[in-house]
Amino acid sequence: MRFLSIFIVFSILLAGCNFPVQSTSLPADNIETRVAATLTALVPTEDSQPIEPTSTNPVVVDQLTPTPSLEPSQTATIAPSATPPNWKDQLGTPVFQDAMNTGDGWYLTDDDQTTIDVAGGYLSMTSINAIGWHGWSLNYLKAQDFYLEGTFKVVACSGNDRYGLVFRSPDYQKGYFLGITCGGMYGLLESDGTKLTSVTAFESSPDIRSGSNQTNLIGVKVVGNQIAIYINDKLQKTVTDDSYSLSGVYGVFVAGYETPGFTMSVDQITLWAIE
Repeated sequence: MRFLSIFIVFSILLAGCNFPVQSTSLPADNIETRVAATLTALVPTEDSQPIEPTSTNPVVVDQLTPTPSLEPSQTATIAPSATPPNWKDQLGTPVFQDAMNTGDGWYLTDDDQTTIDVAGGYLSMTSINAIGWHGWSLNYLKAQDFYLEGTFKVVACSGNDRYGLVFRSPDYQKGYFLGITCGGMYGLLESDGTKLTSVTAFESSPDIRSGSNQTNLIGVKVVGNQIAIYINDKLQKTVTDDSYSLSGVYGVFVAGYETPGFTMSVDQITLWAIE
């Protein structure tokens, strides 16, 4: 039976976590092929005809027996259908939940391309320059098989500006990056410590709330080599990949491609163990 192993590695975190995934010399085109988002952009009635006058001759009307009044029929009451259960309820109690009130357990040191701040119930990360630099902040907890989700908010952003989750990072330099873009696309990348490569190509999803001033819930369910991607509680696809199948730490990232000073803020991170 698999289980979640949790331990504190602050010494490792402080020594090894200040590693943006992509150097400034790495062009953004090495990460993905840019795809332009395609935006899917009383007749008056006739006058009434005059009515001809009726005859003035008296008309004999037979006496009719009144018909009995009909009792109103019973209307069948349709019972409301049951609300489908939330599949996450089957996961049980989360083993970790952070409302981002303090930033405890998160790597919060700035570098030349990314600033990190915790205030007002948010962990916020800002890409100083729009060069595709992936800045990330990791938590000290390790997990192997799990469901992880985060609530992300953005203000001003566009196109390929992206943000999302990092998971199964074995050494604070490698791991998976699940990201969505402000243009409404999502994709899965992996880092070998020096460069990012695509596990899946970025593709559009109607479930993403694209553009500025939006909030998106990004989730990933990882069991063995199966990686299921969720956007706003909707399953997008399941991917098979063996690059990082052991336990690792997790976190969040930001990468500005088009908006200098692009900022994303996380106000909730939740982790469930899957046995």
